Amino acid sequence: YNRKCEIYIQTNGTIINSRIIDLISKLNIHLGISLDALSPALFESIRKNADFDLVKQNIEAYNAALRSNNKYLQISACPMTVNMNEVPSLMDYCNRLHAQLFFNTVNFPKKFSLSQLGSDLLNSYIKLLKSSRYPSFDNPNFENNKIKLDGLVQMMQYYSDRNKTLENTIPAEKLSTVISGI
Repeated sequence: YNRKCEIYIQTNGTIINSRIIDLISKLNIHLGISLDALSPALFESIRKNADFDLVKQNIEAYNAALRSNNKYLQISACPMTVNMNEVPSLMDYCNRLHAQLFFNTVNFPKKFSLSQLGSDLLNSYIKLLKSSRYPSFDNPNFENNKIKLDGLVQMMQYYSDRNKTLENTIPAEKLSTVISGI
């Protein structure tokens, strides 16, 4: 094995076996797992044919293997119109695991993109994220996770400001057409 070679893997976390765990424990592997919700029903509605309990169990096993190799799991979340209330729970979960948190930007399908929300709803989500308290659980990645969360809030604030301007200048019957064209 070439321990100098860095390997980056992104997975949905549905498959795991002893060979994979052995390789993660020995090699210079950085692993990201997609996790968009901690509510089983919502997770399974977003990730078709996924089994929440199985994925969560696999996340724990992957995390243990990475930690044994002085590495940290990365959780990649897609904040969308359907799961914004899950973001504080995802932040807590990552901190409990000592995992790194990363937010993807969802542009398509547009109905799931935060950019398509009205300014009032965006502002309510911003308030939720800013008012939530996030214990660090002694996570060495805690500050980085807060920076990622702040970046999400900044992006949402941009969308809110832009959409508020549009809401104030474009007739209501044309507004959704204009915002969806952006």
